[in-house]
Amino acid sequence: MSGSQNRKSSDKIFKSESISSLTKPQLFSLYDEDITNPTESNSLYQIINDTKLKNTQTESPLHSDNSTLFQKLIHFIFSVFVLGVSGIVYLEISQNLHDNHQLHSSFTSKPVIVINKIIKWIFADNIPTILKHEWIIYSIEGILFGSVIPILDLIFLQKSQAQLKNGDSSLFGILRIVNAMLGVAFGIRKLDWSSSLQASSVWGLLNIIMWLFFDGTKSLLMESLLASLGVTISCLQEFQNINYQNWEISQFLYFEDFYFLGFLIFGKLGRYLFF
Repeated sequence: MSGSQNRKSSDKIFKSESISSLTKPQLFSLYDEDITNPTESNSLYQIINDTKLKNTQTESPLHSDNSTLFQKLIHFIFSVFVLGVSGIVYLEISQNLHDNHQLHSSFTSKPVIVINKIIKWIFADNIPTILKHEWIIYSIEGILFGSVIPILDLIFLQKSQAQLKNGDSSLFGILRIVNAMLGVAFGIRKLDWSSSLQASSVWGLLNIIMWLFFDGTKSLLMESLLASLGVTISCLQEFQNINYQNWEISQFLYFEDFYFLGFLIFGKLGRYLFF
């Protein structure tokens, strides 16, 4: 029994040795494990590669800085153009945001009147012809609205936090919220409201729902509220001048709702373009 077991074990050892000799390369017996160890030639190659990498890093910064500066300039011009066109489209759409009662579409043009006054104050009687066109004023308003939220992000948030929050903004998200705005415009105009206060109140609730659904960040909520409130307060004098009577709470809410939604849209668009 012991002899047969010894023969079996020797057969297994022979088989394993034959298999290993077939699988190992012929030169492995010469080099053995030294083939995987670092040698002087390998370290020399590593030193050469490191020096080449350092040389390329020291030679390329000037060219890369110039290219990034040019790219940033083109991107900035493109962003300003997109915001200007969006301002024109937004103000044209605003002409349909009324309830056929006390909430008229002319309310949304109050900031345009304020911008016109600022332009007249700056240029006096020598206003350039291009600034006399209504669409140019609309585009200026779009550029200002699209820049407010990114600027507030950089003021109240650190740059890394601002970029992290702004990473949620995407072109698809902007298109969704624009589509929702068109639905709000249709509903405010076509539905039969019992009063203007009811229409403006429902719109305010819809704005909160749209913020929760399309963004949900506290920074955009607070910044949109502050910005829209600032625009509303700056235009209170225009309410009284045009209506010749004290403004009502429904008109105030309507104006606040409109520009809260505007800053929500332009805020996400500005974040998408500038971050």
